[in-house]
Amino acid sequence: MQPVDDADIDLPGWGGTVMGWLRVATQLVTLNILWWLGLLAGLVVCGALPAGCAVHELSRRSRRDPSMHLWRDFWRIYRGTFRPAAGVGAPLVAAILLGAADLVILWYARGALVALLVPVIVICGMCVVVACYTIPLLGAARGLRPRETLRRAAGVAVASPLTTTAMVVTATAAGAVAWCWPLLAVLVGVSLPLAAMTLLARERLLRTGVLADPPA
Repeated sequence: MQPVDDADIDLPGWGGTVMGWLRVATQLVTLNILWWLGLLAGLVVCGALPAGCAVHELSRRSRRDPSMHLWRDFWRIYRGTFRPAAGVGAPLVAAILLGAADLVILWYARGALVALLVPVIVICGMCVVVACYTIPLLGAARGLRPRETLRRAAGVAVASPLTTTAMVVTATAAGAVAWCWPLLAVLVGVSLPLAAMTLLARERLLRTGVLADPPA
């Protein structure tokens, strides 16, 4: 048997695959930074969902048609979706912030008040899930009023318990990873779970027919 030279071993596609995933990882780190900038640019309450729409669209295209100008494309999508996304996102983000403040207070409470932790966590979790369902809708269904967008997103969230549970598990896992490895939270603490959850939501919206005209 002749010895096999390492130079004769051909691994077609491996180099491209590795480079592709490295490019995705690099873009997720960049999108994480851009999301925070978009959040601040919209004064938090109005900036969360427009920034989320930009992260969703760019991460969705990152494997097949990656953006070569992330900064420019992020702000283009951010500006294009700002008004409808801010209108939908402001009440959701306000509810999440209020719920987070309540959780801090209830965490140190005593007696019967501790029982309120569960409903507050559920409400906050559902607001996050509904926000993730609204992001693909905002990118595809132009002209929808905020109330109609929220109604459709909440309806699919309630009617799709498996997908909703998967999104909650994703968010919980991301929080646990961020708690254990703070560096990962700094690098992709928002962009990675946000991309995963909105892509799950988009797939479910497509399957239910609510998202009839997906973006090209």
